[in-house]
Amino acid sequence: MKLKNYRIGDVCSVVKGTYPTQKTPPGMYPLVVTAENRRTAESYQFDTKAVCVPIVSSTGHGHAAINRIHYQEGKFALANIMAAIIPDERFCIAKYLYYLLSIKKDEYLVTLMQGSANVTIDYRRIQDLILPIPDLDDQGKIVSILDKMQKIKHLRKTTIKLGNKLIENIFVRIFGNPQKNEKCWDEATLGDILTEKPTNGFFKKNEFYGKGVPIVWVESLFDRYVLELNGLRLIDANQKETDKFKLDRGDILLCRSSVSTEGIGKMVVVEDLFGPTLFESHIIKLKVNSSKVLPYFVVGYYNSTPGRNLILEKARVSTMTTINQQDVSSLKIFIPKMNLQIKFVEYLGKTLPMLDAQLRSMELMITTFDSINQRIFNAPLVE
Repeated sequence: MKLKNYRIGDVCSVVKGTYPTQKTPPGMYPLVVTAENRRTAESYQFDTKAVCVPIVSSTGHGHAAINRIHYQEGKFALANIMAAIIPDERFCIAKYLYYLLSIKKDEYLVTLMQGSANVTIDYRRIQDLILPIPDLDDQGKIVSILDKMQKIKHLRKTTIKLGNKLIENIFVRIFGNPQKNEKCWDEATLGDILTEKPTNGFFKKNEFYGKGVPIVWVESLFDRYVLELNGLRLIDANQKETDKFKLDRGDILLCRSSVSTEGIGKMVVVEDLFGPTLFESHIIKLKVNSSKVLPYFVVGYYNSTPGRNLILEKARVSTMTTINQQDVSSLKIFIPKMNLQIKFVEYLGKTLPMLDAQLRSMELMITTFDSINQRIFNAPLVE
């Protein structure tokens, strides 16, 4: 495959979005935001095929990171914390550019981010990126391969959503709706059932990452009940830092800061660990009194749709969606009989392994495709 270097500004236009994420009135047109799901808008900014790139770090607080970029075509609006890269398709297919930048976003886009507290990209700098691009025929073949991978990824997401919805239905059948408490269980605040105050996680700058002990970031908390240990980053931490921020079995981790409302408040239970493991500053650690409530009951309560509504009522929405320790402690919770909590945990013990087996088979296919992607996008340049 022959590749030729192109400057983005020579074969694409780069335009900043103009729509505020939270304050745009809903309408008939897609509003592309940094979150996975689109919002809507009454009007549109573009009528084209484009790659939509966040220009604000997904984590902030001195860290440069991009969770995802989007492909969009037709009439759409774009959030004002994103930029649209619109290729001249005589040189570059928009879908090819989307896949290239998605797979190599850390190399091409994250490296452009600057700032201390608020880490951002000056969208005009994107124009100076140099990208290796094959001829149109090869671009089309690559897009065809990667579209198949996207279908598998979509199937995986659908499986996760259906599995979590099934668990939620069982939870509500056993305990009732967390917002309504129609079974009249004793009520408390989350702070009442904790054995110690909520704890924010560990912050260190990017230069300390790459070696050391594993550290949990928020992406390991989404769409699951048990903490995912695969793919954790490593951080250089001394013994005092490790002792202060290490996790224990039975801890609950809560996402306290997210670029989108869909991530805020997501919870998981910490199970078996393979040595000292820390948690990052966008996460709050909770330790519950297991004589009153089991950790999996608490996670099932707040990961349900009604439980998430309780969290969203407390969340603060601006550039980042956040919830603080005091608001977490004040969250309402009911306390059902322990034998029913145990029944729910037993159900999870049967359901989660089956769901996990399905997901791992799909992840094996995705890993195979990812290996192909790396070979494609790391091919040597041949002018």
